[in-house]
Amino acid sequence: IKTVGALGVLSSWLGGPPFPDHLDPGYVVTIDTLMKILAIQLRLRYGIPVLIMGETGCGKTALIRFMCSFLQVQLFVLNVHGGITSEDIIAWMHDGPMTAALADPRTDVYVFFDEINTCSCLSLFKNIMCEGVMLGRLLPPNIKFIAAANPYKFKD
Repeated sequence: IKTVGALGVLSSWLGGPPFPDHLDPGYVVTIDTLMKILAIQLRLRYGIPVLIMGETGCGKTALIRFMCSFLQVQLFVLNVHGGITSEDIIAWMHDGPMTAALADPRTDVYVFFDEINTCSCLSLFKNIMCEGVMLGRLLPPNIKFIAAANPYKFKD
């Protein structure tokens, strides 16, 4: 399938224009990409947490950016690292995604936690992504969460 055909399939299944002019023309949509986007959307539609796992540089972030660009949804990306704290994550959530989600409850807001397994705040991410709760309060239902992780490698 060529990129044009794949965009047509995405458009018919997810809605939107068949050949959006705002997309990165250098991004090649393959059958694999198409299936991943459709699987992600199905999970998000039914409130199932999405975790993408893959080696560094395999295209996890590019896939999410392309998908959100295609859907024309607002995307907030948090680049997680070893020095990030729970307080940093909570402040970022309040200042960006929650503000946007509350401003227009009818519009989905996508949040992408990139490299989620590089910090010590996994319990906070679990509460946010799986329970939809932060600091004991329910998060707006129009926030859709996706996370990416690199596989753990054992050292010899």
